[in-house]
Amino acid sequence: MKKKSSKKIPVTPVDTRVIARVNSGIVSIGNAQHQGARSYQEDSFGFSEFSLSVASNKGILAVLADGMGGLKNGKAVSDTVVSTLLEWFNSERSVCRTGTDLKNAISAINQKICDIYCKDGRIESGSTVVVALINNGFLHWLCIGDSRLYLKRDQNLYQINEDHDFLNQMLGEVIAGEKTLGAAYSDKQKDSLVGCIGKRDLEVFDYSKRGYRLEDGDILVLCSDGVYNAMTKVEFNMNISSDAMHSCDNIIKIIESKKLPNQDNNTIVILSYKEKGV
Repeated sequence: MKKKSSKKIPVTPVDTRVIARVNSGIVSIGNAQHQGARSYQEDSFGFSEFSLSVASNKGILAVLADGMGGLKNGKAVSDTVVSTLLEWFNSERSVCRTGTDLKNAISAINQKICDIYCKDGRIESGSTVVVALINNGFLHWLCIGDSRLYLKRDQNLYQINEDHDFLNQMLGEVIAGEKTLGAAYSDKQKDSLVGCIGKRDLEVFDYSKRGYRLEDGDILVLCSDGVYNAMTKVEFNMNISSDAMHSCDNIIKIIESKKLPNQDNNTIVILSYKEKGV
């Protein structure tokens, strides 16, 4: 479902020295993206306000959305997901304390996307979304699609969310004895998404119900599939450090240097967490 093409215009819209003070500690923020071998960029991302009124009360929220290139208006949809979620979160009227709050907000955004771009019920436009919220020392998150959220702790890298693609669905059939492993991995539709923004009857949500306690030195990584598909897990892990901006820049440069012929849009966001008084 992802269309390939190419012009190389790196984008790094957030200042390289951004440090946000939240109610439980300090978050260092990094980000970088590249178009890869595409002629346009359909990934979008953003952060909640770093002001004391927002960050100290609500924490820091990061969101990344990967517009689906095989459909229409991928960039418009991913931009709408990011801007609408941030506008809601930054509002004085909004309350966001858990993954359930994120789920409710994303459900409303999905309805908006469907009303604008998918009026006849078909998925004509779509996007993935991955959201991470750091508040009161906890991680709250939500993911739909195949963009990923990782946690690096004690030099180990853990994928937090599940990929909502056809391969994962087929692996359930493998476990049930209904399909062979070889058939699942060789299926031409294995990378197709089974859940995405733009699906009116959206039932696939991967989110935290209670939150996950962060530790001093934890590093959170949000990225589109153009990042993790271009690197081995070992290579990826080795290049993630508490220097969030340097890590993001370096990872994108490594992907660029590979010059992969079908390189997808690639976007990465890193949040490095340090507890107060540690």
